[in-house]
Amino acid sequence: MMMRKSVIVLMAFFVSFTLKAQKIQRDTIDLNLDKAIKIALKENLSLKMSQIEVEKKREKIKELQGSLYPQLSVSGQYIRNVKKPVFFMPANIFGPPSGNNENSVRAIKIGADNSYNAAVRLNLPLFALGIYKSIDLSKADLELYNEKYKAARIDLIYNVQKAFYNVLLTKKSYNVMLDNYQSAKDNYNHIKNLYNQGIVSEYDVIRAKVRVENLKPTVEQLENAYGTTIKVLKIFLNINVEKPVIVNDNLISNKNIDYSVFTYQKNLLKNNSDLKQLDLQTKLVENQIELTKTTLIPSLAAFGNYQYQTQAEDYKFNNYNWITSSAVGLQLNIPIFSGLSKRRQIKQAELSLNQVKLQRKFTQNSLELQVQNILDNMKVAVEKIKTTSENVKLAEKGYAIAKTRYNTGQGTLLEMNDAQVALMQARLGNIQAKFDYLNAKIEYSKTIGNQKY
Repeated sequence: MMMRKSVIVLMAFFVSFTLKAQKIQRDTIDLNLDKAIKIALKENLSLKMSQIEVEKKREKIKELQGSLYPQLSVSGQYIRNVKKPVFFMPANIFGPPSGNNENSVRAIKIGADNSYNAAVRLNLPLFALGIYKSIDLSKADLELYNEKYKAARIDLIYNVQKAFYNVLLTKKSYNVMLDNYQSAKDNYNHIKNLYNQGIVSEYDVIRAKVRVENLKPTVEQLENAYGTTIKVLKIFLNINVEKPVIVNDNLISNKNIDYSVFTYQKNLLKNNSDLKQLDLQTKLVENQIELTKTTLIPSLAAFGNYQYQTQAEDYKFNNYNWITSSAVGLQLNIPIFSGLSKRRQIKQAELSLNQVKLQRKFTQNSLELQVQNILDNMKVAVEKIKTTSENVKLAEKGYAIAKTRYNTGQGTLLEMNDAQVALMQARLGNIQAKFDYLNAKIEYSKTIGNQKY
């Protein structure tokens, strides 16, 4: 009976463990670089905020366009005269004044206790150049924010690529150190067996043990670093940091890397977002100058109103005598003098325009130098990849020879350890060279504005 209960408990535990493992497997996200970028472009919070800013600029244009339409308003007013208003007239207008004061006046009450007024007003701009220039300014502002949004996309793609490469770099480095650590443990166990057989000294056992213990913290450090780089990538993708992720590392295999090196060409920076933004800022300032100039130009508007009013001493609405009145007209506004403030505003805007043009030229020169440095870094990285790839082959051969020499008693433990360290350094150097090339390549694409997403 006890055995049957134990079997049932064991089966229940196995089923529970299996279901939990299946759930984790379903929740795990399998990421490659292309998928990571697509998720980021869809879910990144910073990019969503930039998109909202663009929508706000569109709504601003619609708001200004509404100023060109007729403005219609309705108003109503009720007044209770606690004391009726009066107007004054000379007393002799109604006959000889009373008393001796010939200059006396009479106060005559006007209106009724209750006053009602309803009005409809219509305004229509006929010639208001400032409104059109304001719309042009807002459209230029929208173009600028559209370019800023594109720049945000480019930066996000670059940051995701860099974060993804950092994950792969850490993972590859961790795997190299883990292999090295496992190899050191195997060597330690092998040397320990040789010591038990009386073939090697206790000193070799101690050295082998120390090497294992020295490598262990580095392996743990890289393991923690890998977890950190994964979290950074998740932040860009707006993925919960607790959600399990598997990163596909086939990207840096030799067959997947195109080691082409580009050369600097004329108009290479024509799609650079920084330069485009400065061009749009130039257009924006030009529109600001035009808008300020419109304040010196007359404006013309049409208006009309219709009123419905009455006054009475009581609240007998059916007996009220409602009076209607209406009027239409034109209103012309001619600016004559405003203390030269508008002229000074125009001058300031013109200085800002010159400032933007100088900034554009400076940025162009800086970017040309930056691109040239990136291309130089790519060339250096390609050469490093070639050199380190050969070094890995030589180091593998050297380690195999040193290991054989030690096992046959012809070499020392120091030689074997040195060969193992050389192999580890060659592998890490090869990985770093590949990532230097990949980072230079994505920086190149970002700078020239040539990204496929």
